[in-house]
Amino acid sequence: MEPCRRCQKSQRSWIRWCLEVVESFSIILTVMFMLLVVKALFWNRGCEVKSSYRRILTDKSTNSLGAICNVTLYSDQCYSTLLSVNSTEPRVLFRASLVTAVEDHVKILGVFSNLVSSDESVLSSLQVCDEMIVDSLEYLNETIERFDEFGKIMTNAEIDEIRGKLSYVITDHDTCLERFDEIMEFDFSSYKRNIGKIKRLRDSMKKGRELVSNSLAIVTKILGRLTKQDDNKSLLGFLETESGFPDWFGNEDRNALLTCDLTPNVTVAKDGTGQYRTISEAVASVPEKSSSRFVIHVKEGLYVENVEVTKYKYNVVMYGDGKTKTVVSSSLNRIDKPNIDTFQTATFSVSGKGFIGRDMKFVNTAGPEKKQAVAFHSKSCQSVMYRCAFEGYQDTLYSHAGEQLYQECDIVGTVDFICGQAAAVFQNCTIRPRKSIPTQLSTVTAQSANDPNVKSGFSIINSKIYPFEGENLTATTYLGRPWKSYATVVVMKSLIGILINPQGWVPWDTMVNPPTTLNYGEYMNYGPGSGVGNRVRWIGYNPNMTELEARQFTVDDLINKHGWLKETCVPYNGSL
Repeated sequence: MEPCRRCQKSQRSWIRWCLEVVESFSIILTVMFMLLVVKALFWNRGCEVKSSYRRILTDKSTNSLGAICNVTLYSDQCYSTLLSVNSTEPRVLFRASLVTAVEDHVKILGVFSNLVSSDESVLSSLQVCDEMIVDSLEYLNETIERFDEFGKIMTNAEIDEIRGKLSYVITDHDTCLERFDEIMEFDFSSYKRNIGKIKRLRDSMKKGRELVSNSLAIVTKILGRLTKQDDNKSLLGFLETESGFPDWFGNEDRNALLTCDLTPNVTVAKDGTGQYRTISEAVASVPEKSSSRFVIHVKEGLYVENVEVTKYKYNVVMYGDGKTKTVVSSSLNRIDKPNIDTFQTATFSVSGKGFIGRDMKFVNTAGPEKKQAVAFHSKSCQSVMYRCAFEGYQDTLYSHAGEQLYQECDIVGTVDFICGQAAAVFQNCTIRPRKSIPTQLSTVTAQSANDPNVKSGFSIINSKIYPFEGENLTATTYLGRPWKSYATVVVMKSLIGILINPQGWVPWDTMVNPPTTLNYGEYMNYGPGSGVGNRVRWIGYNPNMTELEARQFTVDDLINKHGWLKETCVPYNGSL
């Protein structure tokens, strides 16, 4: 009996062991199954949406928020910003996105200017960023104010205004972040206590840019689909009166515009026959944030100075005695002044909205070996340059931000000599590449749109591209290269000379393929360099635009949807 009992005991032990193994294996299988479920939930994100956000969305049935955030570039940021908003109304969510962006900017307002450094380049970069933050915050607040004035369903012109303002903010952010990229390459040994703050500020700027980018995507792709027909009484940027003029124009301004009267408020003359001898003195006399035109006549002469029309100098009209007679000249450049930004090298720089320049020439004489040296820089919204000349080498004309028209102008340069992120049309212009140093390529444009929804792009219409006279142009010359990922340039109905390389366009870095998100195109050009048979085969380049595609880049469609150009007394063709 004893052996039998030991056998039974052994059997029971074996069975218990088997049950324990089965139980353990079941637990393992259960854990593995749970891990697989979690992994599936985490990776099955769809448009980069986090699983936690997806679960909350399902619980709240907020399909509206999902539709909105899925059109943005930074959907995680969008969800974290808007989940707490107790509404599914697109307008409410858009406004909440704007308010969050404002709050984010307020947190870092003035922080840049409080940092210290023994490095002048760093100090200059911090100053630029501080100015960009102030500028961005003003435009964001202005955007909210204008948005609150609009009806529940906005017109196309109102959508265009909001897009324009937010695009301006995006440009400010990109300008600052470019300087951050330069800062991070410097030696921080002399001010290590600031490196942490600078990195955090850079991250804050990137977050702020993401918030603005998301707001821009929402107004473009969501609110932009819910538009109504434009009311002719409501033009972008102002309310139109019965007379057809903006409501901030007084009777004297209206009469002056009806007759295109350019009676000057002040006159500049080197010989002392005007109120001022320098242009800078005359600009200093312009009242800030004025709703009236301030007209400055600059008499014939060579004015060697660097002029800045600051952002609060609104509605300045400046005219000379002709683009070969009234000349503003300087030679600032980034080789001699490496601590300043490219736009700060400008001979003439304007930021105040509504600037109109006529019959003048702007020159930077630094030379091709001095690299970035701007002749004319503009961040002026709703600005026109008429019968003007811009002469330099690299980065001659920096069309930085805003809606701008260059009508019947001459533009001369070597590398990227029409550059920037503005929405700009160059109509009936002569564009003339000139001789550069032997190692340089010559590129007409370097457009820097860096977001798919920004109101940005260069349109060259009914213009002529041929060599600068009197110089032996030997450099390989292209229509442009993409400065940033969403670079947008079209050349339409223009004479293209034999100087343009048959490929037409060139990458920013010739060793790296261009971004597939660029937007380049040509339409009905003529001349020996206009053939598209040997053009690049890039994604994003359209060698044969249709008429419908080309219309998107006309004066009226790209920069004049609200009709502001009719107030400038400058002739233009709004269509093809």
